Amino acid sequence: DRDRLEAERRKILQIRAEYDRMGLQKSAPVTSVHREHGGGMTLFVGDDARGIRIGYGHTRKKLERLRAVLRELRGEKLEWDYIMVDSRNFPERVVVKLKPS
Repeated sequence: DRDRLEAERRKILQIRAEYDRMGLQKSAPVTSVHREHGGGMTLFVGDDARGIRIGYGHTRKKLERLRAVLRELRGEKLEWDYIMVDSRNFPERVVVKLKPS
């Protein structure tokens, strides 16, 4: 279905544009985007392709929270494996799996 695929492509580009506008590309450069079954999205960032699961819905709130979490992780000099900001019902919730020290 070309129309559905085109709509999904536009959605991905809009989320990437918002990600860039918020300055997230500087701290966690996106190397690829994975569209999940059901319309969710996972961004893979950095040379080691760490995952940031965005899911779908409430994207702006999720990206704002992600920005705050990345800033805090950087400030504490903590390395992470993946981040999930994919809860539609609780967009303020973020799950971070830290790398073993």
